Order: sequence, then C-alpha cells, then structure tokens
Amino acid sequence: MSLSQEQLAELMGVSLQTVNCIEGCRTWVSDKTLGKLASVLEIEAFQLFGPLENSEQNGAAQDLALELQIQRLQEEIKSAVDDRFAFFAQSRRKAGIKMPV
Repeated sequence: MSLSQEQLAELMGVSLQTVNCIEGCRTWVSDKTLGKLASVLEIEAFQLFGPLENSEQNGAAQDLALELQIQRLQEEIKSAVDDRFAFFAQSRRKAGIKMPV
C-alpha cells in the first residue's frame, strides 16, 4: 500500500501535520491514533512496533536472534541437568549407594 501523507491523514481523519509529526517522530501518538493508523494500513496495532516481515535484513536479524536464544536455552538446560545430576550423585554418595559407571 502506497499512500502520501495527505492521503493517509484523510483516511485516518487527522491533520497532515499530525501524520508528518508521527513520521518524523516529533510527537507522542495516542492509542486512538495508533488504532486509526493500523486500521488504515489493515494491520494490528502491535505490528506497528515490530520489524517489517518482508525485509530480508530483518529476517536475517530475527534468525540470528532466534539462534542465539536457542543456544542460550540449550546452555541453561545443560546447566540445569548437570546441576540436577550432581545433586543426585551427591545424594546417592551420602546414602552409600555407588553410582554405575
């Protein structure tokens, strides 16, 4: 969808100055105005705050972020399993039970 600021302002029912200030990040945008903008763009309001889905660069950044998150979770899981095993082994040793090799 390609709209001029004038067209967007008209469709949103706001002034051209308001659209210009929003685009230039020179004003605070109310939830009502965000709702109007999202409605005109035929998206959900929360999508105004995320990366563009069709951007190849954003896709690569999202892939990297996801990969790093998976790696961090794998490390946390390994650490938790290692901690739990160490606790289990220590409990068995205290009880005089030998651990199988």
